[in-house]
Amino acid sequence: MGLLRSLFLVTLLFLPLLRVQRTESAQPPFSCDSSNPSTKSYPFSQTSLPITKTGRDLVSRFTLDEKISQLAVSAALIPQVILTPASFDTHLWYRIGQVTLQDLADTYQPPFQSCVQEGRGASGLMCAYNRVNGVPSCADYNLLSQTARGQWGFKGYITSDCDAVAIIPASGYSKSPEDAVADVLKAGPPCKFVTPVQSLQSYVENVIDRPGYSMDEVACYSADIDKAVDAAVDYVVLVMGLDQTQEREAHDRVTLELPQQQLITSVARVAKKPVVLVLLSGGPVDISSAKHGQNIGSMLWAAGYPGEDGGTAIAEIIFGDHNPGGSFPVTWYPQHFTKVPMTDMRMSPEPSSGYPGRIYRFYKGEKVYEFGYGLCYSNYYSYEFSSVTQSMLQMNQPSATQMAEYKSISELGEKLCESKKFPVTVGLKNQGEMAGKHPILLFVKQLVGFQRINLHAEERAEVEFVLNPCKHLASCQSH
Repeated sequence: MGLLRSLFLVTLLFLPLLRVQRTESAQPPFSCDSSNPSTKSYPFSQTSLPITKTGRDLVSRFTLDEKISQLAVSAALIPQVILTPASFDTHLWYRIGQVTLQDLADTYQPPFQSCVQEGRGASGLMCAYNRVNGVPSCADYNLLSQTARGQWGFKGYITSDCDAVAIIPASGYSKSPEDAVADVLKAGPPCKFVTPVQSLQSYVENVIDRPGYSMDEVACYSADIDKAVDAAVDYVVLVMGLDQTQEREAHDRVTLELPQQQLITSVARVAKKPVVLVLLSGGPVDISSAKHGQNIGSMLWAAGYPGEDGGTAIAEIIFGDHNPGGSFPVTWYPQHFTKVPMTDMRMSPEPSSGYPGRIYRFYKGEKVYEFGYGLCYSNYYSYEFSSVTQSMLQMNQPSATQMAEYKSISELGEKLCESKKFPVTVGLKNQGEMAGKHPILLFVKQLVGFQRINLHAEERAEVEFVLNPCKHLASCQSH
C-alpha cells in the first residue's frame, strides 16, 4: 500500500496539467472534457470534485496488472504514463512523443556530429533500439545516410545494437523479419567486405584458396588436413582463429587452445618456405606451439574480427606496404592458466597455494606474450630518458627527530598532489629502414602513460609524459 499511496500522490499532483480544451475538429472527445455529454459522467473529469477523488477514480479504473506495470523500474515517468491515456486523444499522444527537426539538429545530434567531424576518429556508428517519430533508428534513411554519411561525411561502418533489427517487426514498422532487414539495408547501405583472399589476389596473380577447416565444425581436429597440406605451394598464408561458435556475448570459452593447431603444424612441416600465420580472434589464444614451432616465419594477430577493410590491411602488412605498430592490450596466457578457477578474482599471486595472480601487474607465471608486446618492420628503436626533472619527491615535511612515514593520498590533499606533478621526457629513434607509427608505453610498476608517434627512417623525436605522484607512484596497502 505504501507504493500505491506514493503512486496516487504523484498522480494527483500532476493531473491538472493535462486538462486541455477541446478543439473544433473531428478528433474523438477526450475524457477530461467535462462539457462533453459522453465523458462528463466520469468522476475524474468533473472539476467540481476534490482532486483526491478525481485522482482516486482515475487510478481505480486501471486493472491490477496495469497498476503493477507502473511500479516497475523500467516504467516510464508515472504521471505521463497514467494521465496521458486519460485524454484519449491520439493526436496528443503523437505530439508528446514527437521530436522536431529543430530538436534533433539543435540538441540530440550535435554530440554525435562532433565525434564524427571534430574527433576524426569515429570508425563506427551503432543505431539504437528506439524509434524517432515512428521510424526505427536502424531503418532511418534520413538519419543514417542523409545526415551521418551525407551531411557529416561519415565514412565508417554502421552496425545495429543487439536485436535492434530483430524487434522492428514487433513494432509494426515492418511486416516480417525479411522486410525489416530490407528496410535496414536501404537506410544504411552495408559495408563492402574484402576478404584476405581477395586482397592477396591483388598482389599475387595465382592464389589458391584451400579452406581445409570448416568453422561449422567446433571439433576442429576433424578438418581435412590432407587437402590443406596439398595447398603448400611456393608461399603459404594460413588464416586461422576463432569464430562466434566459440566466443561471443554470453558464451565464454573454456579453453585457450588454438583449434587448428594440428593443421598449422602439418602445413608448416611440408611448406617450401616459412609460413605466414594470420590469427582472427576476439581474445588471446595459446599459440605456443606455433611461436616455437619450425617454419613459422611470422604471425599477425588481426586484433579481433576485421571490418570491411580488414582483408586489405592484412595483405598490405604481409607485403610490406604498411608498417604495423600495435601492442597487445592484454596478457596472452598459456592453456594451463585455465586451471585457475574463473570465480577466483584475486589479483595478487599466492605462492604458498600456487595461485599465479592475474593481469600483467601481478601475474608471475609463464606467458605466451606479455602485455604491451608488439613487433613492426622498423623494429630497431632506441630509447632514452632525455629529461626527468625530479629524482626525489618530498611529499611531507618531517621534523629533525621524526622519521618519514606513509601517508594516505587523502591526507596529502589534491592541491599538494597537483603541485608535485613533474614531466618525464623520453627520446626515441627509428633506426630501421621503414617509416612507421610506434607506441611508447611508460611503466612505473604499472602502465602510467602511452603515446603513439610516427617516425621516418633514421628520425628521432621526444615525447613527454606528465606524472602525478599521487596517481602514478602511489601504492595500495592492505590492513
